[in-house]
Amino acid sequence: MSLLKSKHMDFCDYLFFARQMKKFGIVGDNDMYHVRDILTECHIGFLDKYILGDDSKALHKHKFDCVKKHRKYK
Repeated sequence: MSLLKSKHMDFCDYLFFARQMKKFGIVGDNDMYHVRDILTECHIGFLDKYILGDDSKALHKHKFDCVKKHRKYK
């Protein structure tokens, strides 16, 4: 999965503490709360599938407009 219009620092909590990061171009153009929601859903889906064995919330079932899905080739 790729989060479109994101940068490396979009994937940490620091995004919520230093809002000037957007001004300096250190973070991407996505809304920080939307990014948080996407990452939370992906983490929960991953843990549900691989820890609990529950595939009902699998990652491939999530629909987010700014997420690009990749297929793993064998």
